[in-house]
Amino acid sequence: MKKFQLFFLILILIYSCDMNNKEIILSDAFDYGKIIGKIENNIIEEASGLVESVENSNSLWTHNDGGDGPFLYLISSFDAKILKKISLVGIKNEDWEDLAIGPSILGDTSTYIYLGDIGDNKKNKTIKKIHFFREPKIKDFDNELIEINDIKTISFYSEKKIENFETLMIDPNSKELFLIAKNKKKKQNIYKIDTENIEIDEIQKAKKYLTLNLKNLKGEITGGEISRNGQKCLIKTYKNVFLWERKKDEKWKNIWSQAPKILKYIPESQGEAICWSNDENAYFTLSENENSDQEQNLFKYLKN
Repeated sequence: MKKFQLFFLILILIYSCDMNNKEIILSDAFDYGKIIGKIENNIIEEASGLVESVENSNSLWTHNDGGDGPFLYLISSFDAKILKKISLVGIKNEDWEDLAIGPSILGDTSTYIYLGDIGDNKKNKTIKKIHFFREPKIKDFDNELIEINDIKTISFYSEKKIENFETLMIDPNSKELFLIAKNKKKKQNIYKIDTENIEIDEIQKAKKYLTLNLKNLKGEITGGEISRNGQKCLIKTYKNVFLWERKKDEKWKNIWSQAPKILKYIPESQGEAICWSNDENAYFTLSENENSDQEQNLFKYLKN
């Protein structure tokens, strides 16, 4: 653990410098993460999305990146053991990159899971997809596979150019969907899909919303989540976790234009997935482990 703390102190020196004349605020809001369990049996080798379940206590939903079948996995938030596997009937896992969870964009009162088939490393896919469905409440935690049939899909294209997205977020208040492009050397572009009066049978346009103009934000953005009350946002790169907070009526465009806080983070091998706990007293991270000899650990970072 000491070597990780030393690494974090080095990062502080690097990232405390000016970011387009915006000072990064270093935060002790959360402690260093602790390993609470590891994924066993190599079932989830490329964990890419992560959200805490609303309908199922003490559990998280995750999935593999492209290459797996159309499966979601429910894992314990106590020890990372796999509790249930569900299959999305009729859906193909082309390049699943992130999950979001929140209210229905169609107006009913159920909690929905939003699954982003939004990755595009070669940048040759004009149309990308967000699948969404009611979150299932699991009654029997056995080995039987559950099938989900009632799945809706938003097909969309990104304004101006083809992007490779790895981050999908939903604002629980406005129900807007946000996507963040993963760029190695370029500025990080955020896109928005307005869902008010959305016609999901029509192809939507993801409009460019904002460029995260942080000069020293190094490393591609790989995940993020807006908190359940809509007041906080975590965004993750391979090297760092950033926190933005807003007041009730502030626009995200204004918030993301401000300097974030940098949170304590223990670097993982190909660490992409991040989510809030439902009570916002913690956040979780989970890494990929394909082509790595590191264990695939679930970390929990508790609020101080």
